Amino acid sequence: MNTLAPVHLQECSVCYLERADRVFLQASCRHNAICVECFRDWINYSQHKDCPTCRMKWSTGEVVAASLTGAMLRTRAQYRTYVNFDDLPRAVKVDISAAVKLPSVFQVEGVDMDRREFSINLSHLLNQVREFDEEGSWIIPAEQRNLFFEPMYRQNVFSFPTPFTAASLRQLNNRSYDWIEEIAVTSFVSEGVEDAAAFHILCNILSERKPASLRRVRITAGCITEYLLKHYDCDEGDFFETFPDLVEKIVPCAVRLIMAIKNNGWDIEIELETNLVMVKWFCHHHGDDGCNLSHEWSTQTTRNYMQLWFRHRYEEVERLLEGYDIDVLGLDAIQHIIGYKSADEDVVGEVTVSATSRLGKTIWQQRLESTFI
Repeated sequence: MNTLAPVHLQECSVCYLERADRVFLQASCRHNAICVECFRDWINYSQHKDCPTCRMKWSTGEVVAASLTGAMLRTRAQYRTYVNFDDLPRAVKVDISAAVKLPSVFQVEGVDMDRREFSINLSHLLNQVREFDEEGSWIIPAEQRNLFFEPMYRQNVFSFPTPFTAASLRQLNNRSYDWIEEIAVTSFVSEGVEDAAAFHILCNILSERKPASLRRVRITAGCITEYLLKHYDCDEGDFFETFPDLVEKIVPCAVRLIMAIKNNGWDIEIELETNLVMVKWFCHHHGDDGCNLSHEWSTQTTRNYMQLWFRHRYEEVERLLEGYDIDVLGLDAIQHIIGYKSADEDVVGEVTVSATSRLGKTIWQQRLESTFI
């Protein structure tokens, strides 16, 4: 007997398609029978920024919000009398911020050199959409566009996956550069270049001038997992050798930023997102051969190992480079000073996971040898 409720399929009044996964416009005039895809086409090709059903004229804010999320601003055009985002009423701030907040990491493809903003639909919309008042239509003033750009830069997490996109950060105007609050590193693999080349360029640019609002550079779990899957050999490889190799890829690339943070007292964290790394591809529980370690314990222990190895190496590099003028040192000189930490070297420092132990490869491998491939 089928107990599942039937899926309600709504038909778009423009394209007449019915699909359960289609997002429909939540319009101010409540004419919601148009899908977001058709709405975007209507906005892109129509000279009128209004409802195709009742012809209600929409404000720029309503069009921008609906293009990005499908829902128009509840506060409609209340932003019109303001220029600075900080001066907006709280309800309008919240409304616009929600409208420009993307559900995932914003992967940058380049910079629009005319306005020196990231090349995104928002820039295109603001160039195209006209405001309406009693006397007719007018293009939204350039200074008022910041009511949308500022929360867009502040609310989203940006990623620069290729050397070209990382280098494009230098082309961004100073105002927008200073609005960036978080950057995510989503990949170290880029076709035709050395691993982590984009990350290296990104860190060098950030070390030259800190974005005023930047608080975090996060190396994502997906980035870590991708690198480990590429370099880890399940038959012959050793996780305890592979992960330190990743750290030796990260730290030299970030070394100028690490020292800029330390020397200038910048409030920026470089973080590894180890809590979401898919360690099941490198670790499993051999329950039939007498192993007493649970999968949960070995997974958490592995993640702790990754985090602690990274933090130790990070702090060690800070100590080794203390007193040097990092700006005049070449990469070879820096690598010579900080050396290379192989996985076989014991790391000084006591660590508590379930009991206090050294972080060296041997101890950890003894504890987890039954759980690793």
